[in-house]
Amino acid sequence: MDLSLDILGVPETEKRIGPARFSAALTRGLESVGRSAVTEVRRRTPKGPTGNLRDRWRIAGLRGNSVVIVNDADYAGYVNDGTRPHLILPRNAQALRFQLGNRVVFAKSVRHPGTKGAHMVEKTIA
Repeated sequence: MDLSLDILGVPETEKRIGPARFSAALTRGLESVGRSAVTEVRRRTPKGPTGNLRDRWRIAGLRGNSVVIVNDADYAGYVNDGTRPHLILPRNAQALRFQLGNRVVFAKSVRHPGTKGAHMVEKTIA
């Protein structure tokens, strides 16, 4: 999952202050905006039991007039966007095993109701 922030008004500003000063200022500005965005998206990311998802946000680099922020946790998109209701089936066994309270339950399948997305990316750039 990645987030891209674009800077507007680039050609006019570059013409006014010169290419070298503009390039250095743009880099510093994008890095600053990126650090702020990472801080904010982390704040808005649900912590979960390990905090792994929150900790995996980082600046991947600059791309033109944009700073790219990524989270390489394979489930980041599901947490941000949510999931539709779906069927869970066993992959390497004949049944699923899980615990409900103090009871161990076995099932051939489970209908997951889906999850509501946290929308931490959208809330960060809003």
